[in-house]
Amino acid sequence: MVKGIVLRVWEQAGKGGEITVTLPQGMKATVAQPVNLRGEGEGCPIPVKDGKFSFELNAWAPRSFTLDG
Repeated sequence: MVKGIVLRVWEQAGKGGEITVTLPQGMKATVAQPVNLRGEGEGCPIPVKDGKFSFELNAWAPRSFTLDG
């Protein structure tokens, strides 16, 4: 079972690149943990600073994260 909020982003235009996610005001997440489609941890956590975090998103690919807080 996944704890926290799951955020899933899927690139559908065939143009990968760096993505910056801005979380809603008041959301107190400090870490975005990459997970696979089953919610299992995958890779190093990404710090959330000032309500934002960035990551690379490949063309046609999904990326999923759990957000603490």
